[in-house]
This record gives sequence, structure tokens and C-alpha cells, in this order.
Amino acid sequence: MKKMLFWIIPLIVVVILIIIFKPFKEFFIERNREPLPKEYTGIQPLDEHYNSPDFKVSLLYTVQVSSAASPNPIRIFPSVNNQLIVYCDAQKDEDTKADYQYYKFNNKGVITDSLYIKYDGYWAEFIDDFIMYTHEKGEYYTTWPLNGDTTKKVIPVVNADFHLSEKEMDGLISTSISGSKYYFYKFYVEEGTYIRKFFWYKDQKWTVLYQKVSAYDDIPDELSAGRYRKTVFSSGESDPYLPDNVEMRYFYPEEKMDYAHIIGGGQGGFKVYNWRGKGFFRTHIGGKELDFRVDNLATEKERFDNYKLRLYAVRERNSSAENFRPAFYHSVYGYSFYSPVGDKIYLITKK
Repeated sequence: MKKMLFWIIPLIVVVILIIIFKPFKEFFIERNREPLPKEYTGIQPLDEHYNSPDFKVSLLYTVQVSSAASPNPIRIFPSVNNQLIVYCDAQKDEDTKADYQYYKFNNKGVITDSLYIKYDGYWAEFIDDFIMYTHEKGEYYTTWPLNGDTTKKVIPVVNADFHLSEKEMDGLISTSISGSKYYFYKFYVEEGTYIRKFFWYKDQKWTVLYQKVSAYDDIPDELSAGRYRKTVFSSGESDPYLPDNVEMRYFYPEEKMDYAHIIGGGQGGFKVYNWRGKGFFRTHIGGKELDFRVDNLATEKERFDNYKLRLYAVRERNSSAENFRPAFYHSVYGYSFYSPVGDKIYLITKK
């Protein structure tokens, strides 16, 4: 009996101390006893199992990269022939960390072609009809965006032996820019030598000028190849606010629990005691309403941002909340893309 008391008494003391110093509300979960309104009972989560007479939902791609390594791993940009191109980080291991997967979508929302670009030292830049592959050792292009052709086409080089004077090069650049449809610069350091390359497209022909310069120089955005590609959608946008093209119709609280906000960047987090439940949303695709449900959702409003609605995914009690953003890109052709998390993208077409 004495031995039992020896263990029981300290245990009782520990329990009493926990009760004193830990908020009582954290010992239980408060549950909502009110039923879900009937008008929302049939609304489904929006994934590849979504069953609708109006829409077909397909899981297009799941990436494997971490959000920390690639915060926007899936992106969309418009291209030639009324196409949208979706591209995704294709990283599965160290050997594929700079690889990309591309898909062409026509104006009916159908994949017409795909291209896997494995990084081999050349960077791929999309400029309308072309993919420009650039490297300090050389350059070439293909016309895959235009016609699916992946044949390498060599770009003629001017001043490969660096014999032109600075005045001659400046004059050539000035003349080349005049009337050029596209032009851009690239900068390289090769064995301690600084080399700037000037590319231009004129009279239906690409040409590149090699320039040896005295020091490293950053290429400004307005002179880069990237300015010709306009990204219209990125997955993994970090803010928890509702996009302009989505309406939250109703929030149904299910259980009240504690969860944490982790600030990051060396700063500590803080705990919240709040309702988690189901969110019911609506967006419009091709003139038709699409309603969907999101589970394990928490909503918050605070004075610091004028009580603007914020959305969080809370997986379980005492877990860290994750920003939630039901992000859509509605194409002008009547089909849409949906990315509720950074590593997934869905295609939504009308039946």
C-alpha cells in the first residue's frame, strides 16, 4: 500500500499543477450541435471525384517539391495559337531538381502536347513561337510552342572571336534593335572572362552577338528574355485571403479547438482557440456556378487588416494552421484551373 501511495501522490500533484497552469478549455473540444442547413448538405469537395452534371474535374499534376524549395511550383502562361501552357517543377531527386514539365492546352481545354525539359546546363526561355536554350558554351532554339517541333536550330554568332571594337558592337546593337520583334541579353562568366550576349530576332531570323566586357553586369528585367513570358497564375500563393473570383457562401462550425500560427523567420508563433468546420464556396466557370466544400477549415478576422476574412486549414487539434487559398485561373475560353495547395493543380471543363 505504501508503495502505491509513493507513486499515486506525485501523480496527483502533477495533474493538479497541469490543471492550474494549463487553460481548462484545452482539455476538451466544444462541438456544434446545430445541423448543417439542408441547402449545403449536397455540396462536395472539389477534387477529381467531384460529380456534377455541368463540370468535369481532373487532377492534372502533383509535384513533389517542397513549398520551401519552390513556393510556386506550378505556373501558367499564355502562348501562341490561343494556347495556355502549364508548367510544373518536376523535381523528384537531386538529378531532377531543375527539370520542368510543360503542357499545351488548346481553347477547348484539351492537352494537345507535352514536353519534359531536363536541365543539362541550358536554360529554356519561352518567347512566343520559340524556346530559346542559352548557355555560356552556346545556344539554340526550337519551335515547340508553335508546332511541336523539338529539332535544335543553331543560332548564328557574330563576333565569336571578339574582333569587333566597342563602337562597332554598339552600332550593330542599335541597328539590330531597330525593327526587331524580340531582343534580349544574357550574361556569363567563363573562366574569369565576362561575356555578354545580345540576341535579336529580325527578318525571321535569330542572331546572337558575343561581347567581351570588363566587369559583371546584371541584366535588368526590361532587357531580359523573361519579359516576353507573362505568368497569369502561380500555385502556392501564400496569403490566406479569398481570391476575387471566389465567394464564401457559408461557414459551418463543427468543433472548437486550439491550433497554432507559426510565424517563421526566427519569430515565435501563437495559439488560437477557434472553430474549425466546413466552408462552402462558389465560383463561376463559363457562365455557370460551381459550388464546392472545404473541410477542416478555420476562419479568422482581426482588426490589424480591417477584419478581412482569412482562411486556414487545420488538420488536427494542437497542430499548426496552414494558409488556405482556393485559387482559380478562369481562361477566356470557358475552362479553368484550380490549385487549393501548392503541389496540386486541377483542370475543370464544362461537360
